[in-house]
Amino acid sequence: MSIWSLIAVIYYVIINGYCFWLVKDDKVRAKTKKRRINEKRFFVCSLLGGAPAVFLAMHLYRHKTKHRSFVIGVPALLVLHIGIIYGIVQIIQFYFY
Repeated sequence: MSIWSLIAVIYYVIINGYCFWLVKDDKVRAKTKKRRINEKRFFVCSLLGGAPAVFLAMHLYRHKTKHRSFVIGVPALLVLHIGIIYGIVQIIQFYFY
């Protein structure tokens, strides 16, 4: 495994861990009537690579699952990231192997 692959894996673990915690924290805040996390933060987090964690946490904690923007937007970003990762892998295989 190259250093860049290792950095990418570490990045995805960190961003997904943060995004998962973010959804859980917002759910706790919603239950305790505290100040909520801005919805833009969820989408930015998903856009930066945390879409798998946001999607999983949404369904695990049943949070934001009735909001149309989340039901459509987060899976769309998930598919986008899968496509980007697939494309990067294909390019790397084409040029380096």
